[in-house]
Amino acid sequence: MLWRFLLILTLVIIPSKIQYDNVNQEPIKGIHILQLDQTGENLIKGYEKLCLSTYFCPAGKPTIGWGHTGPDVHVGMTITPTQAEADFLSDTQIAINAINKFVKVPLTQGQFNALVSLVFNVGVGVLIKTTLINMLNAGNYVGAGQQFLRWDHIGNVESSGLENRRVAELNLWKGNN
Repeated sequence: MLWRFLLILTLVIIPSKIQYDNVNQEPIKGIHILQLDQTGENLIKGYEKLCLSTYFCPAGKPTIGWGHTGPDVHVGMTITPTQAEADFLSDTQIAINAINKFVKVPLTQGQFNALVSLVFNVGVGVLIKTTLINMLNAGNYVGAGQQFLRWDHIGNVESSGLENRRVAELNLWKGNN
């Protein structure tokens, strides 16, 4: 039991700081655990919008709150703003945990925020199978960033809303807040 507490303390409660190369603003290699900051939260919420009753997202999934989907969401459901915020925090934490687990290279805060937004939108299962994650873990930050632009479809149809979101994520990735 103590080992679980220490693991959680090490990975979540006491995040380590990343040091950056002052010339290129590239992260210096080392262990890192990041959390979503206000810029990242604002990006996600800017594209998700708060809705306290269920609706169908463009992909056809029942959705509520700040883009929350899943088996607990059903047609005719309503929630409070407090519940919407709790779901948002839970959903973003799932994305955060996946990124901290599967990304093997250091990230800037902007890169991390952009990835959280993407994973929040497309899901963890998609992240681990992408060219983006393979390029990133190989150290190809530029190539990985360009992969954001590939995720602008709902099924086989291009979505201008997703295109705009991916451009915003790419800008954050590049350090253009």
